[in-house]
Amino acid sequence: MKTFINLIFLFLTVPSFANSIVENKITEAEDYLTVNPAQSLILLDSIYDKERFSDEQLIRWHLIRMRAAVPTNQLDKLSESLETVFQYKHHSYFKAHLTSFLSGSGIYLRKKTIFRRCEKKFRVCV
Repeated sequence: MKTFINLIFLFLTVPSFANSIVENKITEAEDYLTVNPAQSLILLDSIYDKERFSDEQLIRWHLIRMRAAVPTNQLDKLSESLETVFQYKHHSYFKAHLTSFLSGSGIYLRKKTIFRRCEKKFRVCV
């Protein structure tokens, strides 16, 4: 009977333990953003089972990935994170960090020179 109770306790604590490991890695990746953004990307990529993330964890993961992708000039990762995160535009965490996402969008457009090309075409039309 005692073994059965221990097994039940183990199954109840494993998900919360796994969740705290994920939170710790995300926080560590966030801490590396200013010092070594490439290390942030490595830490974020080492997290598996993103399908099990809460919406807030997923948005936060993409926000940190996006912020690390800019100084490392990994525009593909920036673009992927922006595409994914805009699917959560009604979530409160997204709204709270809207400035960061819009800034990331502007940086992406500027680095891809899309904005300049659109502006030139607009001037030609006017």
